[in-house]
Amino acid sequence: MEEKTSEGGDDNPSENSERCPCGKCVPVPTRVKSLCCHEVEIINGNLVEGALCITDHPFFKQECLSLESVDLTFRFCRADLTEKPREIEYKRELRKVAYRGFKIWIYDHWYNPLPIPTCVVKSIRNAFPDPRGYYAELLPPHDYLEEEMAFG
Repeated sequence: MEEKTSEGGDDNPSENSERCPCGKCVPVPTRVKSLCCHEVEIINGNLVEGALCITDHPFFKQECLSLESVDLTFRFCRADLTEKPREIEYKRELRKVAYRGFKIWIYDHWYNPLPIPTCVVKSIRNAFPDPRGYYAELLPPHDYLEEEMAFG
């Protein structure tokens, strides 16, 4: 079920700065704690020199946030579509493609159950926002809807 959250661009990342080294994570008001990219060893190892967050990585920006790149991947994966989906479904599909791209880049496979950090979720949601502002609730990793979007 999707619910309206405030994880878009209006949150103040400094509220979470004591615990979040990247400074881009936002508090997640759900059953799961916010997870920073610095808290996942494999992600932390992919940070480029001088970058504070994985969302600053040029590859992430090009492959997970660029409308042209994400849309091309979406159209390639959904060659069966004869017309562009409605805006709400289209943006959701773009977020799904971006989550998958991140998982493949970092974890080598999109079906990996490891979590997506909140800084990444926030960046992808800001790049491809739901027109209504509704997003899936963040749940424990075994039932994590961002990952489910990456899976299906």
